[in-house]
Amino acid sequence: SRAFSTGQFLALAGAIIAAGAGAGAAADAATLEGGAVETTAESAGAAETVPETRVFWSGGRTAQSAAEKWAAENGGTTLEMTSAGRATEQATAGLPWSEAKPMWDQASADFANGARGSVHVFHNAASVSLSSVWRTVEYPILRDNGINMFFHTVGEGW
Repeated sequence: SRAFSTGQFLALAGAIIAAGAGAGAAADAATLEGGAVETTAESAGAAETVPETRVFWSGGRTAQSAAEKWAAENGGTTLEMTSAGRATEQATAGLPWSEAKPMWDQASADFANGARGSVHVFHNAASVSLSSVWRTVEYPILRDNGINMFFHTVGEGW
């Protein structure tokens, strides 16, 4: 298996999306056997000794489940575990994405802006949209704020 920087991951995700993101779409990429988790870190500054507990995810239920499981086992928090996340879930239930997206964008921006130190990010190896809230809202905020990001790639092998 291989570790990816943010730029490499986004480039690979874009290539997979463009290619149709089917099983085997990136045969030369890292193979994650049996749903294994692969982790790498990208740091914008000095090493951090106090871990941040905010946990981000992108790529559907696979990534969300892995992020929530990791957060529960490690004292972390996903946006959906916060009162703001629960309120956003309730407010957007049943809405088309075009109406729900601005509310998720705001809640996600607030969550990302509150991050300090390090965060953990869970991505689905098979599907991360380049137009996702992660890519368009959360990642730019974390990057610009100098937050250390630990990436976990989850999902069945590709």
